[in-house]
Amino acid sequence: NAGVTFNNSAPVIYGGNFVNNGTTSAPPTQEYRANFINTGTFTGGYGISTFNGSVAQQITGATTFTNLELNNSAGLTINSNVTVQTQLNLGGVLTTGSNTLTFADLSNIGVTRTSGWVAGNLCARTYSWNHTRLYPIGDSTAYRPLTVDFAGVSAAGYVTASISQAGGD
Repeated sequence: NAGVTFNNSAPVIYGGNFVNNGTTSAPPTQEYRANFINTGTFTGGYGISTFNGSVAQQITGATTFTNLELNNSAGLTINSNVTVQTQLNLGGVLTTGSNTLTFADLSNIGVTRTSGWVAGNLCARTYSWNHTRLYPIGDSTAYRPLTVDFAGVSAAGYVTASISQAGGD
């Protein structure tokens, strides 16, 4: 978007479907109120990419966000693998299906949740020191968090967790 200047104090709001089929560098902060479709090259802004539609939303196309916030009680479904680099805020159910949401956590800031969780595959970074990682996961209707204590880890890596999507305890 040559020649476009963004106001760093206000988010850019996309009221309809956001479709990227070229090369796009996101503004510092964005709000998506419909679906996000990426078939090109998308570079996330340094601010927060917020999904806050009034109906269920979808992300299609492998995409990396710097910070992602889900603030939609109707939920968000990813139709491709998605990576979040620094901060993941969950205020609704994020459904992965057979895809994976990878939380790279490059700055060790973390995941916060108010009312949501990941229903499906959540891959999170582990570090080469003793630490505890909370996986805010569940099924389509219930929050079923998993806490893993990593002791004696000698090399950083990634661990993917999911909870059975079948009913039960």
